[in-house]
Amino acid sequence: MATEALGEERPALFLRQATGLVRGWSVRDSMIYAILATNFITLAIYEFAFAAPAFPQGQLITSVLISGIWVSFLVIAYTGLVVTIPRAGGDYVWQTRILGSGIGFVMAATGWWFILWLWAPIYGNILAVQFFEPLWATLKWTWPTGGAAWFGTHNGIFLVSMITIVVAGLLVSIGMAGYARIQKWCIYGGLVGFGVIVVLLLINSHASFINSFNFEAHKLFGINNAYGATQAAAAKIGFHAQPLGFGPLGPTMLLVPVMMFFILWPNWGATLYGEIRGASDYRRVFTGMFGGLWVTVALTVIFLLLINKTMGWAFYQNSNQLNYQAFILTPNVSNVLPVWPYPVLFAGWLVHNTAFQVVPFYSLILMLLPAVGLSAIYAYNSTFVTYTYDATLVIAVTFLFSAIAVVLLPFVKRDLWRASPASKIRVLGVQVVPAAGWITIGLLVFNLYEWLTNASYGVNNRDSLYYMGAMYVLAIVIYVAARVIRRRQGIDLGLINKEIPVE
Repeated sequence: MATEALGEERPALFLRQATGLVRGWSVRDSMIYAILATNFITLAIYEFAFAAPAFPQGQLITSVLISGIWVSFLVIAYTGLVVTIPRAGGDYVWQTRILGSGIGFVMAATGWWFILWLWAPIYGNILAVQFFEPLWATLKWTWPTGGAAWFGTHNGIFLVSMITIVVAGLLVSIGMAGYARIQKWCIYGGLVGFGVIVVLLLINSHASFINSFNFEAHKLFGINNAYGATQAAAAKIGFHAQPLGFGPLGPTMLLVPVMMFFILWPNWGATLYGEIRGASDYRRVFTGMFGGLWVTVALTVIFLLLINKTMGWAFYQNSNQLNYQAFILTPNVSNVLPVWPYPVLFAGWLVHNTAFQVVPFYSLILMLLPAVGLSAIYAYNSTFVTYTYDATLVIAVTFLFSAIAVVLLPFVKRDLWRASPASKIRVLGVQVVPAAGWITIGLLVFNLYEWLTNASYGVNNRDSLYYMGAMYVLAIVIYVAARVIRRRQGIDLGLINKEIPVE
């Protein structure tokens, strides 16, 4: 411990003492957390509504599988970091110890602190269109004025934001052990709801779905022949959906950066692995993240195949295209349905019973509980919405620097690496973890390039880039100020960040 006498006190190398906390999570808890982080009901279906219209020649199932394989290397790389330095803090700890104090702070503060301010309103919008609007429409509730459509207004989004902020605050306040119990109910409830939808789509025919869709659309919204009207409206604007398949590869690869908006997060719990039992065991850590990733991939593929079987792939894609046309390309253009084209809602219509139709949405709210707080500014300022477009991009940059840290780890921290279980994993004499780091770098560079150069992703917005740049500047300012203040107190942050934190 590098200390220096200052009167009767000596500043310790670490600013806090070991807490003696018992690690509160099991590997199963970490897997559930990974499944919720890569939540295909919440995130994937939302992204699919924009993916097909933006890249109509690409194939969703193929892109999901390619993305799952590629992200698996990110899991390998992050597992190597976890077992080498199994401490809470994740990217911040690894990057400050391997890449340097300043780089680690700026990347982690921006990617894990500032950027979450913007993720909050994104989840708010999803919660509004996937839960409140379908529920209000199904129950025909007219309060507040406008019924289901009210949740798409400024006041509606703000109310949903406040609800989510309160829920998130309560979940954070109960601690990891308490949250672990709640997330089990979240995943069990969500899987029950998903199971209901799977059974409905499995036992019903395409003809049954058409009849049910037309019946419920007329009952709820007064629309005649809504299924046929959807198909005709898509044809009128010149959109022709490609059949579900497994190619071509070129256009499908362009869908991979879209898939990253939901499938890039199996390592979301990496910051918490200091509180997970068995965090020094490579197999246990890998199982948690890898299992979470591929459970999500499997459920996504099953759901897409069932949509193709029962709803009809052309109908699903036409619904997405009309929504995209009405609300993205040509705002205020009328759509066939007055609500977001949510396939879970449509599947619920296969049973003509209002109480039964509500069940999947109560399960869905359990899946949405882990979402973080929302922003009121997002609700009332349409310009600010554009600032959120690069939220995923910034987190991907943080992951990129951790991938670089994996590659440099054997050279920068040789003794630490040699003692790590990750260094023992080899294939044909090649160390797997650093190799996975290189592949992860390729994944993230590919996605960053596409996001920044291809306007079809909708994230290369100049104002959003300026906003993200300002957050990095803010992180630099905070770091410099902290370093100066601590130095005056006799504490060298650079020296602290060369050591491994106590448990």
